[in-house]
Amino acid sequence: PILNTNHDETCAGSWPVPGSAPTESAPLKHYAYPRSSDSFLRLRALAQDLLALWEETGAVEEERIADVEVISKSALASIDICLAAWRERHSVLTACCEELLTKITDGLNSLGGDRF
Repeated sequence: PILNTNHDETCAGSWPVPGSAPTESAPLKHYAYPRSSDSFLRLRALAQDLLALWEETGAVEEERIADVEVISKSALASIDICLAAWRERHSVLTACCEELLTKITDGLNSLGGDRF
């Protein structure tokens, strides 16, 4: 197949629904995360637990920053893998669409002159 859909499982999933991804008019903050993502929901719950523990134990800002740095480094590595896979998919789709558009335009031009 032209498209490789067997990328790393850390970013595996179905193709996005058209219009569901963040855009300039609907940035990331308005993006609806998958409802069925148990891992995302668990991550959110764990973050809330960590926040509560920081509050209950009187964690100072330096301790909180240190924790966030450890967590962020791990998350960033996973996000980089997903971004690379989705960028590759985007690139392949763009190339396929451009090739198809060229074929369609050439076919139409051969039927009726250079109107297209």
